[in-house]
Amino acid sequence: QRSVCVMSLSAINAIATNRASRNLHHHSVERLLHATSTWYERTPSGRILSRFSGDLSMVDKLFAYVLDDTFQFALLTLALLVTISYIVHEITPVLLVGMVLYGFTMIAVNRTNRQAKRETNAALSPLLTCVSETIAGSSVIHAMNFESFFQHRMIHNVNAWNRYNHFHCTTQQWSMLVTNILSFVVSVSTAVLVYWKRESFTD
Repeated sequence: QRSVCVMSLSAINAIATNRASRNLHHHSVERLLHATSTWYERTPSGRILSRFSGDLSMVDKLFAYVLDDTFQFALLTLALLVTISYIVHEITPVLLVGMVLYGFTMIAVNRTNRQAKRETNAALSPLLTCVSETIAGSSVIHAMNFESFFQHRMIHNVNAWNRYNHFHCTTQQWSMLVTNILSFVVSVSTAVLVYWKRESFTD
């Protein structure tokens, strides 16, 4: 029965995420085709390419996996918390505090990471634009000896993208560190309480 529930949840998740990705692609292309000429003038071509290459590809690849893992791990964690609270009810305050701290951490990380990701994508746009312009005008660049200018501009754009991307990755690693610390505190607290009340447990 448990395996049937897990497989049913995975199947429903796959169908739902596939439909969501299809609708996302449809609405994105529809908005792009109906965009005004002024929008194309003020939006760098690199930003459009990054949206339709990196961002949508990442959504298509990871959306189903992340959502399926979220549902299954959430239910598994809930069952584990209920079991621990039932066996060692003294650990319930520790679990509640840990859940509250974890919730605040996820909210802070999501807000910060969203802004960092936005800045990373914004910094990627000039980089892709510079690459496309360099490829398109390579003959003119060589003829007029503009190699150093485009080289310095490319180095500047790469450094700007690296700074934002490094901060984005650091934010994710920090959230993992906080999660591991909270898990360690809960695990040690549970072990100490079980050892302290070992006489109350029957074989």
